[in-house]
Amino acid sequence: MLEAIFHLMGQFNVYEAYNVENYLTAYGLCVNPSYRGRGIATEILRARIPVCKALGISLTSTAFTGIGSQVAAKKAGYVDDYTIDYEDVEEIFPNFDFSKSPTKNFKIMTLKVD
Repeated sequence: MLEAIFHLMGQFNVYEAYNVENYLTAYGLCVNPSYRGRGIATEILRARIPVCKALGISLTSTAFTGIGSQVAAKKAGYVDDYTIDYEDVEEIFPNFDFSKSPTKNFKIMTLKVD
C-alpha cells in the first residue's frame, strides 16, 4: 500500500503548489472503533496547527486513503488538492481491490497554518 501512496503522492507536488520549502505530513490516522464518532480524528489533525507554529511551518499536507480520515480532515479545515478514484488506482496497481471499500477515492489534503 505504501508503494501506491508514494506513487500517488508523486502526482501532486505540495512544494510547488504552495511554494514552500517544507511542510508537516504523517502516514496513518486511526481511531479505535469504540471511540469513533466523537471527533477524535478531527482533533488529532487540528493538533498539527500548534506543532507547525512551534516549528515555523506554514503547511500540513497528507494522503488520506479512508473516508473517515477524509471527513475528519475536511472538518479540521483541510482542502482537497488531488483526488483519484480507487478504480483508477486499481488500473495502476492491479493487485489492489477496493471494490468492497466504503471509500471511493484517494485524496491529498492540505491545511494552511497561519
